[in-house]
Amino acid sequence: MRLFSYVGIVSLALAGCTSMPQTASDAATATDAASNFVDGSIAPRDTGTVPDSGRDAGSRDVDAATPPPRDFELWFTPNIGSRDMLELFTAPDAWSTARTRVQVMKLYSSQIKAVLPEHCPMCGPNLRPALQSAGVFERLDAWGIALATESGVVKPGACLAEGERGTIADARWTLSLVEENGGTLAAIAMDEPYRGGEMEFAGVRCGYSMEQSADQTVAWLEGVRALRPGIALGDIEPYPHFSAPELIAWLDALAARGGTLDFFHLDVDLNALKHQTTATTARDLRTLRDAASARGIPFGVIVIGNEWLMNRSSDQPRSYYETSTAWAREIEAAIGAPDHVLVQSWVDSSGMGEDGSTRILPVNLPEGAPHTHATIIEEVYQDLHTP
Repeated sequence: MRLFSYVGIVSLALAGCTSMPQTASDAATATDAASNFVDGSIAPRDTGTVPDSGRDAGSRDVDAATPPPRDFELWFTPNIGSRDMLELFTAPDAWSTARTRVQVMKLYSSQIKAVLPEHCPMCGPNLRPALQSAGVFERLDAWGIALATESGVVKPGACLAEGERGTIADARWTLSLVEENGGTLAAIAMDEPYRGGEMEFAGVRCGYSMEQSADQTVAWLEGVRALRPGIALGDIEPYPHFSAPELIAWLDALAARGGTLDFFHLDVDLNALKHQTTATTARDLRTLRDAASARGIPFGVIVIGNEWLMNRSSDQPRSYYETSTAWAREIEAAIGAPDHVLVQSWVDSSGMGEDGSTRILPVNLPEGAPHTHATIIEEVYQDLHTP
């Protein structure tokens, strides 16, 4: 369970709506993104050219080498408060190789919406004005890296998809902000709506059954697709909080209501895996991969470090690196490379925050340095891709 997701959707999208600046209206026209993506892939086709808007004196490496063919799609999400996240865009030479491995960069919607530190304390320096100054949206487009966000759809205090303060309206806001800043939002990953419907946070809960959560999730899928035809919409759900049969039943509940997913990503609690055998985990990964494939849904697994072990280590960066890369190897041993491999962090580094945000690890740059996210990207790529 990621508590920031609850904070993001409730305090920013709902309670914070009256205090934070919003756009007056949606962009005048919606872009049908379907023609830009291929075979269930979120990443745009490589056109072989880089728009002039992506070139400037401070970014001579914007014209990165054409990425090699991949047998999986690699998504990258820096930790929400990582100190050097903006340097991914202002110092692109520092990850020129790792960047060619990435096809999708997923940001947290809280970062896109927040203007002041009090709007998102956990974001650290990574607020919308800083994203704008770093040219995040334009550079991703120039590099041929698709932009995705992760957003709450069913959460305590944000239980309804429709209505003025529903989660469809929150998605509309995020879409508009990206477009007004020169970007195109290619995909939105729903942050655990099945789990969100049953969970309680600070005494607040939706109290939904799986069926009720499915009703709201499908309403959200239909509402957002009406706003932006062609946008890729998928789901993240936790394992082993939900068993493989429970997750398959969830996929079928969505399908029974006409809900279609463009991807299904697994958020694995690495610490909880200590209560089951490696063989059980491998069996369940195969079961879920096959179930998603049978339903025509690309399957992905998040590669993240073990937060519980990390916060008990005298060397947190090293612990994060070792547990995340070990998990990637376990995925490869169980199922090879899934359709989507997500190198992502949201871990909370106890005692390391200097400005209110403790969601800072791993450090992103530079590639080749010990324990950085860019180094993890390259190692995961090398472990999972088929030569």
